[in-house]
Amino acid sequence: MSKVRINDLAKELEVKSRAILDILPEVGVSAGKTHSSSLELDEAEKVRAHFAREDRKSTRLNSSH
Repeated sequence: MSKVRINDLAKELEVKSRAILDILPEVGVSAGKTHSSSLELDEAEKVRAHFAREDRKSTRLNSSH
């Protein structure tokens, strides 16, 4: 299976690597990784889904004001 580096994923999602590292346990990915660590594609998809949910949440909150 292919892998994605955390720092590349951070650039793609336009977030800091630290933000990804902080949510890894929340999305079920084992902790202890660094910005230069790699994630399996399925793990990267979990991270993408998390940030997509966060974007939708903030969009709803901002549009209700």
